[in-house]
Parts: sequence; C-alpha cells; structure tokens
Amino acid sequence: MKNISKKIVVCFIACFVIASLSSCDEIAKKAYKEVAEEFVEEGAEKGVKKSSKKVLKQVNGRPLPDNSTVLTDVGRKKLQRETGLSANACKHIRTEEQAALFKELKLKDFDVPGTNFKGIDVPGRNVKFPKELPLQTKVKDMPGAKELIGEKNWNKWKDYTNMDLMGEGNNPIFPADPKRKLKASFGEVHHDNQTHASNYTILRKDHHTGKGYNNVLHDSEKSEIDHPHFKQYESPAILIQLTKVLEKTYGKWENVPNLLF
Repeated sequence: MKNISKKIVVCFIACFVIASLSSCDEIAKKAYKEVAEEFVEEGAEKGVKKSSKKVLKQVNGRPLPDNSTVLTDVGRKKLQRETGLSANACKHIRTEEQAALFKELKLKDFDVPGTNFKGIDVPGRNVKFPKELPLQTKVKDMPGAKELIGEKNWNKWKDYTNMDLMGEGNNPIFPADPKRKLKASFGEVHHDNQTHASNYTILRKDHHTGKGYNNVLHDSEKSEIDHPHFKQYESPAILIQLTKVLEKTYGKWENVPNLLF
C-alpha cells in the first residue's frame, strides 16, 4: 500500500502543476480528476482483491462459479468505462471472469420496460446483446440459417430479419462465422446473476453454454429459474419490447441499423 500511496501523491503533484500551467484550464482539471480517480480506484481494487476469493463466496444469495473472483464496485465501474455499458447493465455481473467475457463480446444494452403478456405481468429488464448480431439482414442471407431452421419453417422465416423474429417473440439468429469456427445458432437469453430478478444477455449458443463460457457464466447450484414459464412468457415479452425500444431509439423500424457498431 505504501507504493500505491506514493503513486497517488506523485500523481496529485504532477496533475496540480499541469492544471496550474495549462492555458486550457478546464481540460487540465478534467485530466487531473480522471487520473487521480484512476489511481485511487487502483489502490482500492488491489486492497480488496486479496480477500475477495476468501470472503465473498456468494453474490445475490447464489454461489459464485467455480474458481472465480467477485467483481467489486470498482471493477464494475471500470467495465462501464471500457465498454460503454450502462450502470444498470453491469449491476448483475458477478465476477471478474464474467466481466472479461462480456468485454470480449462487445455488448450493447437497452433498458426494456415491462409489459403484460398473455395475462402475465412481465417486469422490465436491462437487455444486452453483442453488437455483431445482425438486426436487419434477412434470414435467407445469413450463413448457416437454413440448416439451423430446417425445411419446415424456412419458407415462413426466410424473408424475416432478426427484428421481425424478435418482434413476434422469437429468439434472434446468429449467423455462422467460419473464421471463428462458429455455427449458426438461435440466440439464448442468459440470466446475468442466475436469479428470477436478473437482467438478461442475449448470446449465441457457443457463447452461452459452450466450452470456456458455461463454467464462467453459471454456478454449480440447481437453477431457481422456471425455464418453461420463462420461455412461454418472459422471454417473448422482453424480445417484443426490445424491438419497440430499438424502433423508438432510432425513430423508425427501418431506421434501426443492421449492426450497432
């Protein structure tokens, strides 16, 4: 901690000098504040890292996934800065390993309001999905989609887009990506903290239950989620609501970009 304290003192002195000498006073002050905060956060993070594995075995009443390290508030803020995700989107991410995974997947999030669906009140949720998910590409133009869907539904869905699919409460389709050796798959809705009240992340199957992902995203205890009920009510309701949020965000259905990069 002595080294960290020295770093902070040196940082404050250097930034103060810059702020005093610079003609762009406001820019200097902003830089001073950001750098100072970064050093303070770095010290705090190092202080809690040592105890996190030993002390914090549970988050939101559920155990952490095996061999994981709890994500601190400092780490959560860092994730927000580095990814552009909202505070709401990050609040149910439980471990450093999950944060690293979500950072790698490059997600975009939206606050989705609740609704009544088939007589069931479905609460609002924050929903994240990878920016690579095509929203306006027709299914017939997605690599691997025909094999995924099969002949039975091909004629019905081939001219749909993912906006159309989600607008009817269906899971979107992630196209095959041969370069990354990823097959086409329907998106799967992940519960961030493994509880009923969790925010959601839409992921391709390989990035949800595939090797290197399943053990990071899920703990080893029995799920408390009523999956049949979720698939029948919550999932379609939230997907429909998500398309309405996207439509409102971009002005018109047809104005929603294909890729949210």
